[in-house]
Amino acid sequence: MGKYRFFAIVSFFCCVLAGAGEIFVDYNASAPGDGSRKKPFSDFDRAIRKAKPGDTVKILPAGKIIHDTLRFANIRGTADKPIVVDGMFNIFSGVKAIDPAQWQEKSPGLYCRRAKMAEPMRNRFFLVMKGKIVRMGRYTKGRGSAKFKKPETLGPGEWTTCPTPEKNIWEIFVRLPENCASLKDAHIEEPTMKTVSGVIFYGKEGSSHVTVRNVIVRHVWNDGFNFHGPNTHLVLENIAAVECGDDGISAHEANQIFVRNFVAIGNSTGICHIQKADCTHENVYLENNLGLDVEFVQDTRNVLKNAAVSGIAHDGILIGNRTGYMLMENCRFIDRSGKSPFRFPTKTEAKLEVRDVQFSGYRPKNLPESIKKTGEEQLKTAVEEQRKKLFAIFGGQLERALKP
Repeated sequence: MGKYRFFAIVSFFCCVLAGAGEIFVDYNASAPGDGSRKKPFSDFDRAIRKAKPGDTVKILPAGKIIHDTLRFANIRGTADKPIVVDGMFNIFSGVKAIDPAQWQEKSPGLYCRRAKMAEPMRNRFFLVMKGKIVRMGRYTKGRGSAKFKKPETLGPGEWTTCPTPEKNIWEIFVRLPENCASLKDAHIEEPTMKTVSGVIFYGKEGSSHVTVRNVIVRHVWNDGFNFHGPNTHLVLENIAAVECGDDGISAHEANQIFVRNFVAIGNSTGICHIQKADCTHENVYLENNLGLDVEFVQDTRNVLKNAAVSGIAHDGILIGNRTGYMLMENCRFIDRSGKSPFRFPTKTEAKLEVRDVQFSGYRPKNLPESIKKTGEEQLKTAVEEQRKKLFAIFGGQLERALKP
């Protein structure tokens, strides 16, 4: 545990003391720019390609939703000079307004268009109507996800997809919401393939010694924050994922990340780490995630400290480490549905530690005796205080991201 706290502290103080350069991004800029404050870049990709160890990339407040992904491919700072990206609490979204010209009316109020997308995206697909996600009861993890409806059975404001004879070509159907005379009036948005996740680390060589802070992700079709490849010494601070198609945050393979101050609301899964991911989370709030609140499986190493959950997830909390390590400390979990499981592995070679963990509502399965069942009212105050504390960090932007 000590080494994760160490590299997080080093990353923070070195970015302050190194005296390195600043690179600016303004999504409102009319010209590409050179990255200076007077002539900022108009997109993130140019800025991160220019960044050197010790630099800070600042994404200036846009005053609007930004439709883009922050991509990191083989970006490398150093232990004493990390590369820092400050999202300045901008909201990054993965949806765009549908083009009515691409849709055909099949019957009164029922519209259809063809779309190319791989099966994983189809399973994560959703629409956003007047700013509110419409999942049709579907989510990617857990056992309670609804089946696709037949087009003729759709009610007002509902959608579905149907296969065609062509590979990865689907028909998307949507029925107009009530009191809407046209698709234009319905204010419908759909996910884009380009914006896979809000923040994504990938690349054969991997990234290292990178800090990302002050970023809110909403309505991307995959994960809010996604990690692939051999990334090490990544620090994420003050981040939030809202209503994403898959996980709020998800690390795969041999990723090493430290997360401080994380909020995940309304995603398919709040936190999901698999394979050999090595992840530490401090100060967490999860709410209304649908498939699972937390999923740690396979050979992961996970630390979850100072976490609070107000949950309704169908499959609750799953700790399924085969090997590796799991520490839960100072955690308060409430399942408001009263039906969701809280499971630890029945057979494992992982080292599991639990310190001051309390829960209410979940159906326990193979829990360590040190995890205590408590009345919901006794936990509510602690959970609500954690929510208030973390929301305050985002300066009102998180409330904005949650509004339709």
